[in-house]
Amino acid sequence: LVADADGSGDISSLNDMIHSLECLLESSSSTDDMAIIVGKRQYSQSKKSPLRSILSWGFRTCVSALFIGAATTSSNDNNNTSTLGVTDTQCGFKLMSAETGKLLYRQLNLKRWSHDVEVLYRASCLCSNVRVGECSVNWVDKDGSKLVSSGKDAVVMSAVMLGEIGKMRLLYALGAWKMSSSEKE
Repeated sequence: LVADADGSGDISSLNDMIHSLECLLESSSSTDDMAIIVGKRQYSQSKKSPLRSILSWGFRTCVSALFIGAATTSSNDNNNTSTLGVTDTQCGFKLMSAETGKLLYRQLNLKRWSHDVEVLYRASCLCSNVRVGECSVNWVDKDGSKLVSSGKDAVVMSAVMLGEIGKMRLLYALGAWKMSSSEKE
């Protein structure tokens, strides 16, 4: 389990995530246990600010646009809206087998807030044996735990993250960043 340190994700969602991971693994024709379930944040309507909603939508839209045409190797057959296999790439609540975690997190190039997108890119586009799914998670943004404290900071950080993701996409496409062939299989 990977979870944000501030406890924004409701731990009672863990049973649903375990069930989703088991179903994903059972539906696979592969004999290995390579899968990741990513939380899809569910907010109470009164708890998510309009600015956060707009920035989240914009970020998701830009990430989807950056990965259109990405060669997906995973055999994910769900109806997600992104080539990366999930709708909420930035959710800090993820569940995977230990083997999957070692594979996806080994030698990440992005170390900050946008590393989640690299993890999902590796799972969905570079590894043929990792299945990706998502599961709803009740989410409450905790006071003092946000990435930024003002609207201006949020816009600047979103731009920085998009720049990192664009760089990541380009460097993987050019072969400057890669996973070793033993990691992919």
